[in-house]
Amino acid sequence: MLSKREREVIKLIVQGRSSKEIYRFMGISSRTVDTYRKRLMDKLDLHTIADVVRYAVRAGMAS
Repeated sequence: MLSKREREVIKLIVQGRSSKEIYRFMGISSRTVDTYRKRLMDKLDLHTIADVVRYAVRAGMAS
């Protein structure tokens, strides 16, 4: 369901990284990070970053 990059973004969000840190770490533009974040939230019907973190913990992605 989620792409490899979307899963990577979730893991970085769970680590508490900001969008700026994520785009620098991944070597992509800030706009691309925003696109990944929006797309994964839409796919999972999540509305806040806290929802993303809860999802990641439940799905075992928060390690």
